[in-house]
Amino acid sequence: MNIFKKNKINLYLKNSFKHNFDRESFLEFKNLYEKNIKNSSVSIKKKSLNKLKRWQYLDEMLIHETGRFFSIRGLDVEINEKVWEQPIIYQTEIGVLGLIGRIIENRIDFLVQFKFEPGNLNFIQISPTIQATKSNLDKVHKGKKVLYQELIQNNFENEIVLLDSELSEQNSKFYKKKNRNIIKILDKKLIQKEENFVWLSLGKIKQLCLEDNIVNMDLRSILSGVSFHEDEENSEINNVNFDSLYERELSLFSYQKINSLMGKYNDYNNQNIRLIKFKELKNLRDWSLSEGVLKYKIKKFFRILGMQISSKGREIEKWDQPLLQSVEPENNVLFLFKEKDSLLVLVQFKIECGCSEVSEIGPTIQFNGYEEIDETESFLISLYKNGNQNLKFKVKQSEEGGRFFREENLNILKELDLREKEMINNKISSQKYNWIELGNLIKLISIGGPINMQLRSVISIISLETII
Repeated sequence: MNIFKKNKINLYLKNSFKHNFDRESFLEFKNLYEKNIKNSSVSIKKKSLNKLKRWQYLDEMLIHETGRFFSIRGLDVEINEKVWEQPIIYQTEIGVLGLIGRIIENRIDFLVQFKFEPGNLNFIQISPTIQATKSNLDKVHKGKKVLYQELIQNNFENEIVLLDSELSEQNSKFYKKKNRNIIKILDKKLIQKEENFVWLSLGKIKQLCLEDNIVNMDLRSILSGVSFHEDEENSEINNVNFDSLYERELSLFSYQKINSLMGKYNDYNNQNIRLIKFKELKNLRDWSLSEGVLKYKIKKFFRILGMQISSKGREIEKWDQPLLQSVEPENNVLFLFKEKDSLLVLVQFKIECGCSEVSEIGPTIQFNGYEEIDETESFLISLYKNGNQNLKFKVKQSEEGGRFFREENLNILKELDLREKEMINNKISSQKYNWIELGNLIKLISIGGPINMQLRSVISIISLETII
């Protein structure tokens, strides 16, 4: 029998979602994780931006001597009537985030790695099988080859691709940055587990997402696009019965509803003005290089730090680079309402300076405590803080440690009761906010739709257990 038949894949996915840690296996994993942190042999020291090895701090930008990897550039921003200037991470290369799976014991397990990144809060986090820039894949750093890259880059007989879409990163700090998110199921004979890698089911990864700062941003991005493998709109899943509303959302979608949301999204973008111009770093208003750090005139927004890093086990063991450090954490809150046969979530069209279009689709609330908020945002924040406290989860998650220094944000799913939903419907008339089924968002993610990283991060944590 061909184990790669689609109806079997859906059954194996379902079993993978349901295969969780028990107490003993969870403690065993935590011990392995903590052992990796203890043995990571990491050294991180702050260093002046204008003294970073192989980096050039020019009037125009901070750039690597090869012109590859990424740079820090200045931006002049106008969004409707609001005007400001800021530095931004500029990276034209599309990174590769690859997750490789195998079929074992009637489920799919995925190969993840204990990966060091210089900006991680705890140095090591669980990441995809492959997490690399094109520069790293091309060995511009003159270091070791990226493990497993040939399994992602090459095609294999009977492989099944569950996800292959280009998705954004944080749009207020990256300029139009995209990563290719890909999931491949391969014959297990092709895959040899290397040191610092481990096999985990979807259920186990979802459990780890409920722990603070263990599952990294790139793996969460990939997880957000996982659904039952299906080609036909609303067709039945072969040999798979729905045991929960969550499984139903992983299985069904409606192009009609997706197109309706995207029509509203395009109208919203056309009705708002966003003007972007690049500007020399040295001329950014209210920003300056002080004591080797590029920072705002007061302790607000973020700053750019220089770092000298060494770590065993990376493609290159010693290097310098800039990292972005945020001043305040962000709160990413998604409102959920359970209907009889669907899970509705309230999303917003979030305008940010680095979006490929004017906006992307974000969570209900996305705020950091110092940005100006309008009356509608104030109402939603008040409802989150003062309404029923039926929080399905509230967990701290780190942002990508290769670009951000010890940045963690709160990811929250709040279930509304009928009274709260009616309050929202009566209070909010703006086309900026819309209800949509969770399954339609996951489908949008799978086809590279404009779903921002903050919303994808919350979606990645949703599971069979959190929806109960």
